Amino acid sequence: MSLLRRFLENHVLANLTFGLAIILGILSYQDMPRARDPDINFNWIDITTVLPGASSVEVEKRVTDPIEDAISRTV
Repeated sequence: MSLLRRFLENHVLANLTFGLAIILGILSYQDMPRARDPDINFNWIDITTVLPGASSVEVEKRVTDPIEDAISRTV
């Protein structure tokens, strides 16, 4: 009698085997080592600069570039 036929004819054996597999899976999952989230530092800074009434090129030249230069000198 093959194993498959034994499971098809004996529902209790199939249910007990399935339950055992679920329980062993849960116990194994709890014992598995887990990796913690690493500390990642991307060194990103997001600065929004605004100069009312100026074009985007003027804002970049007069405001954004000096801020970027000052930050790059200190970092």
